[in-house]
Amino acid sequence: LDLETTGIDTETCEVVEIAALKLRGNYPGPLEVVDSFWSLVKPEGPLPPEASAVHHIVGVDLDGAPSVLVAMHNQEGCLVDFMSGVDVVVGHNINTYDAPILDRLGVGLPCLLDTIRLAHHTFSELEQVGNATPSYGLEALRWRFGLHPRKGDWGEGHARWAPHAAAFDVATCRALLAYC
Repeated sequence: LDLETTGIDTETCEVVEIAALKLRGNYPGPLEVVDSFWSLVKPEGPLPPEASAVHHIVGVDLDGAPSVLVAMHNQEGCLVDFMSGVDVVVGHNINTYDAPILDRLGVGLPCLLDTIRLAHHTFSELEQVGNATPSYGLEALRWRFGLHPRKGDWGEGHARWAPHAAAFDVATCRALLAYC
């Protein structure tokens, strides 16, 4: 699961994009995609240019997008429906970012597996380059380990496929989970 938002403060930011894959299998074995969820979300407030610079979503992209209440709770195929029956939710930095936002919005999550913590544990020996601390950010790990997110995991009707687009980041997180 991944969210793109209007900022970094989990207490005040608004969601502008949601993506999730439903997987079946037993980790560390193969994880088969059985369903996908993706939606843009129209925030109530403005979309700051600093946020757009990260995820490349601009105001016009959100014209016609549902409100957060509709996308998460009040439409057929909403996020709450999609998450029904899910035992574990996986995400990169989900414990400190996505889960608190969803909790604030009334979307409770079951057991969480944070791939940033998994990467810290699994790759604790990452080499320091110069004075730089090794990065465990999703993009840095994608490049370091040659991870290839699969666009084919997503159904029709979603066009955002680039780093920091929610669907791309979910697919990258899936590839990282398989790599670990």
